[in-house]
This record gives sequence, structure tokens and C-alpha cells, in this order.
Amino acid sequence: MHPVQRRQQRLATLNELLLPLLRGARRYYAAWRIVNPLLAGVTRLDQTRDYTITILTLHLPASNPIVVALYTSTQESRPVSPSQLLRRIRRLRSHVTRLRGRVFNSADILYILYAPKGYTTGSKRLARREAVNLATKVEDALKTLARYIGRRLSRLAQKLEGKRVWGELPLLLYALQELASSLGTDLRLISKEHAIRLAEQGGQL
Repeated sequence: MHPVQRRQQRLATLNELLLPLLRGARRYYAAWRIVNPLLAGVTRLDQTRDYTITILTLHLPASNPIVVALYTSTQESRPVSPSQLLRRIRRLRSHVTRLRGRVFNSADILYILYAPKGYTTGSKRLARREAVNLATKVEDALKTLARYIGRRLSRLAQKLEGKRVWGELPLLLYALQELASSLGTDLRLISKEHAIRLAEQGGQL
């Protein structure tokens, strides 16, 4: 495959992966900015020119940002070997490190490596040790994101149940809900209007 075709293929894959998250971020940004009019934005996208590495930073109310670090491969000849995987993990982490201190200080980082030809058994073991997520289809990566955000949403909802909340905390619940919803998790806990009202006036969920 020609390098230009590989680049276009990676871009198409990234659009499928990132557009749902960007739609969710746009919705909670609208609510957050009503409470904080000086808010500059909530998303930042850093990419290599060939779209092999993409780092999406999602800033959240009352929380560390979520950083989604993606390595997108178009390798067609064979499954990814452990040595190839380790090089890709190191390269991906190096790019995340460059953003630390400039884009974020502390963050919750989710590493996802995408390769349509799959991975060897050794690569899968290595990925578990290195705490990175592997995907061979876009749907796999979206499910990984949905599980991660869904767990955070459920834990926060349980923590806040029956308690008086105010400030940006209800906006965090709304933000996680909208991200989860954009990924197909239908869990409606709070409306935009209620999140804004609680942020400004306080009250129970």
C-alpha cells in the first residue's frame, strides 16, 4: 500500500474512533462554559503527520483530564510481534511525556494500540503487563473506551447519590454521561439544565 493510502486509512480509522468522543465533549463543553464563561476549550488533539500517533486530551470539570493515546497501524503482512509492540508502546508513551507539564500535569491515561492484522500471543501477554489495550477493529477500541468511561460514571454516580453537590462536581457527572452516551452507553443520570442549576445553586441529584 502506498504511504498516502496508509495515511488516509489511518485518518479514516481515527475519525471513526474520535468523532463520538468529540461529539460528547462538545455537549458537556456547552454546559461547562455557561458556568465558567472564561473556559477556553476542553479538547486538544496532538498527532504525528502520518496519523500513526494521536493523543486526545479531554479536559473535565473537577477532575484530571482523560488522555486517550492511540497508535494506529496499517500493517498488513502479519500480526504485530512483541518487539514491534514494545517499540510502539515506547514511542506512544514518549509522545504523552512530551505533553506532560504543557497540556496537563496529572491525567488519567488510556493507551490503545490498533492493528487490523492482530497480535501474536506474546504480544498479547506483553500488552497485559504494560497495561495497554489492543484492538483489531474500531468497534473493539470503542468498547474499551465505553467500558472505561462507563465505570467512571457509575462510580461517581454511586459516590454522589443522596449527597448535596455544588460547583463543578455535577458538571463532571454530566460530562462523563455525555461521553458515555456518545459511545453507546445509554445511562441518563442528569440533564444539562439540572447540572448547571446544581453547579450554580447546589442541591441533591
